[in-house]
Amino acid sequence: NVLSDLDTRLWRESIGYVPQETFLFHNTISNNISLGNRRYSEKDVEWALKTAGALEFVSGRSEGVNAMVGEHGGKLSGGQRQRISLARALIRKPSLLVLDEPTSGLDSKTETEILETLQKLADPMTILVISHQPAVIRAARLVYRLEHGRVVETIENK
Repeated sequence: NVLSDLDTRLWRESIGYVPQETFLFHNTISNNISLGNRRYSEKDVEWALKTAGALEFVSGRSEGVNAMVGEHGGKLSGGQRQRISLARALIRKPSLLVLDEPTSGLDSKTETEILETLQKLADPMTILVISHQPAVIRAARLVYRLEHGRVVETIENK
């Protein structure tokens, strides 16, 4: 049986997930990305921030990665919270990245920036985005439209 041969710990570690509702701890940017896991160095955190398109705004803060995000990320904009959440998923260097409504509630400029970041990531990893947002659907390479849990249309974007 193939499934019984699967190392579930390794399999889980190969998946990065960004939920629709970002949850940030009242802690530093660094700890929100690494989740306090000591195996990740400051260099790993900076790589994840850069890859998520967040290094510039973090570097612009006097405390850098040691800046506190506030309760539920209250000191950050919605787009900044989303990028920190994306960096949290990316620090593990997943082969599959799953995002649930990654641009929901963002202004169109921030939505475009997030989508550009995701398109840059599409080569080294597989990205699965669950979304109703027209801009996300247009940016995707392959779209499966579902109704009642069944695929009713497949769209291949160029």
